[in-house]
Amino acid sequence: MKWHRIWAMVVRHLRQLPSDFNKLSSIVYWPFLDIVIFGFVGSWVDTFTMLDTTRLILITNVVLWQIVVRADFGVSLNLLEEIWAHNISNLFSTPLTIWEWICATFIEGIIMLLGITAFCVAVVYGLYGYNILSLGLWLVPIIFLMFLSGLSIGFFTSSLLIYWGARIQTLAWMIGWIFAPVSGAYHPITVLPECLQTVAHWLPLYYATESIRILLLDENPNPTMLLLKGYSLILVYLSLCIALFVTMFNFSKRRGLHRLKD
Repeated sequence: MKWHRIWAMVVRHLRQLPSDFNKLSSIVYWPFLDIVIFGFVGSWVDTFTMLDTTRLILITNVVLWQIVVRADFGVSLNLLEEIWAHNISNLFSTPLTIWEWICATFIEGIIMLLGITAFCVAVVYGLYGYNILSLGLWLVPIIFLMFLSGLSIGFFTSSLLIYWGARIQTLAWMIGWIFAPVSGAYHPITVLPECLQTVAHWLPLYYATESIRILLLDENPNPTMLLLKGYSLILVYLSLCIALFVTMFNFSKRRGLHRLKD
């Protein structure tokens, strides 16, 4: 792998950002709307429970869920844009390798992670006077766990896109949200049927959102074991999803990448 090719891909996408309304709206508009809606929903629920924790848990987990969705879109939409522009064949006819493209996606994702986190923290503080950063250093592994979860979903979706092409492009928006009901971001998983609770326990997302609940509800919070379980799962899932993506890419390349635009 060559660093200059990796960095060139990162710069290419970042330079498009200021003039790309679709990307800007996904980074700014949708997170802002979710924070506003669910922040006030949490405030309404708190008036019945006489507590101030429901809103804080909900807002924090909504912010974390934005990280998952944006990381997911960062992978799948980057690939879709190349397919829409009929550039996928041109891109990989150059010396650029699929592993360099994956590395560039990781780096761009981390840069976007910093931006979306800063934006969401500022919005939450401005609207509700709540500083998410008050959770301390525990927030770092929790955010990174959600980020890796989003990347896993993105690479899984991209595996399907690189095989079937633009005909299934709607999956880029659908697949990530399949995990929302069992993530614990919008509600505790205890309200789910037992079968879905079992599914949730096999998802790294649950361990991140549950860690937030522990940090906000327990007097001496220590979500170490939860995070260890989450990271042990995400390392397996991310490895499998990247392996699947590379396999699908190589298979599709042999059949001809130009067919993906149809």
